[in-house]
Amino acid sequence: MLAKDKKEPLLYINQPNIHYPEVNMQSVFSSKKSKPAVEEVQPQFEDQESRAKVNMFKETKLADDKVAPVENKQEVIEEYEEQQRVHSNPFSKERRSSFKRVKSFKEMNVMERLHYLDHFPHQLPPVACIFERTDVSVKGILINKTDFEIEVKTFDNSVEKMYIADLISVKMIGLR
Repeated sequence: MLAKDKKEPLLYINQPNIHYPEVNMQSVFSSKKSKPAVEEVQPQFEDQESRAKVNMFKETKLADDKVAPVENKQEVIEEYEEQQRVHSNPFSKERRSSFKRVKSFKEMNVMERLHYLDHFPHQLPPVACIFERTDVSVKGILINKTDFEIEVKTFDNSVEKMYIADLISVKMIGLR
């Protein structure tokens, strides 16, 4: 008997005729073959003289690489020791962050706040702010910023233009 023909236990008296779905699984796969390692090509020399010159050049190059000035070695050793001191102490007082610290909105000046609001992500809803001048303060959302003036949409859907030079402060008030 096949596994599919095997009778399963009855769950209740009037058992329905259940048709199991046909399973289509992946049966074949392929992968790219890795490329063989590239072998170093040896130049073909026509005469012994050119072969001797190349061998001489290789020997002098190896000799130059092996011998370094004493002062240079001292500098390299000191550099290495300094790196080890910095990296060896995991509990050092100096903390490095992988992220660049961004100023909070309260720490920014007026121009930085306007730049922040102008470049606010479009995925997020716009932030309502209080734009204070010497004579009046306006509550609304920054719509547009040019070099000298800004446009603020107030909560009664009117648009007010203000000169940036007249602004004293910009405060976030959050959602309306």
